[in-house]
Amino acid sequence: MPTSSSGAKRSASLQDAIRDGILRTGRESTVEGLTSDAAPEPTLDEARADLARAVAGIAQKVLADRFGPLTGTITETTILAGLKNFEEKVDRAKGDFNLVAHELADRFVTSVSKKKK
Repeated sequence: MPTSSSGAKRSASLQDAIRDGILRTGRESTVEGLTSDAAPEPTLDEARADLARAVAGIAQKVLADRFGPLTGTITETTILAGLKNFEEKVDRAKGDFNLVAHELADRFVTSVSKKKK
């Protein structure tokens, strides 16, 4: 059975180890190493292609027995086209929303100013 002195020794050594780790971390410059060797951020096209490739791989594994070996390839091109189309529609909808919001704001401001007169 451990005695209270052995427990105190373990606690002290644990505290020393934690303190040493904190001091060592403060001396080391880990952030600089991480940022300098980091890979560049992928472009939108690369990210879209990676997502399409991942979904196509899943579709290939799940559906290849039923629909044939080209399922993954066909799925990848379809997903790429769908993602591009979706991005265009979202961009157009964002512009439409901005126009509607500005029009409503203009009408609200002008109707409030007319009521005050």
